[in-house]
Amino acid sequence: MNASSNPSLHRTPASLLSSLQRGARPAPVSSKPLGTRRLGGAIVLALAIATACHDKTPTQPQAESLTGTWTGGLTQTFPCLGDWHTVKLTLEQSGESVTGTGETKDGLIFEVSGPVTNGSGRLTVSLPINSGDCPVMGIGITSVSRTSFSSQVGGRCCGTIDETVQFVRSAGAFYDASAVKPSDRS
Repeated sequence: MNASSNPSLHRTPASLLSSLQRGARPAPVSSKPLGTRRLGGAIVLALAIATACHDKTPTQPQAESLTGTWTGGLTQTFPCLGDWHTVKLTLEQSGESVTGTGETKDGLIFEVSGPVTNGSGRLTVSLPINSGDCPVMGIGITSVSRTSFSSQVGGRCCGTIDETVQFVRSAGAFYDASAVKPSDRS
């Protein structure tokens, strides 16, 4: 039905007043049936409520997990520790607790553990007995992303170790971190 064939769409003020005096409600000015207009209004209202109530931002920032295999390395040489130019860490994170193992390029295997909260914490590196004069080193984690984490490695091993190291998540294969371009490490 179009507007020209619907006489209720062409009412004059006098006809409206006359119908009100008789107690009749005037027909709404619409060519759509009343049920269709109510359904459309209900859908619009439901969408508005759903949009207003849905908050896409989590209440707490979600830190990336350290679970996985990571590769990094020290640039300095420490003869009492072996070859740390490439270090592979295999870590498991459960809540704030991180545990795992590490392996140097020349095969020295060590345990790693410590708390990490919201991408920040300190992992203790427990070196095997007879690993020089350095029974414990630390990896201070400063930030974690999906593909890498930044750290400050420190200890008093045949000199002072204090070096910033970027660990890159690997696919599980032990590879030389020096082959990774700096632009790939972020």
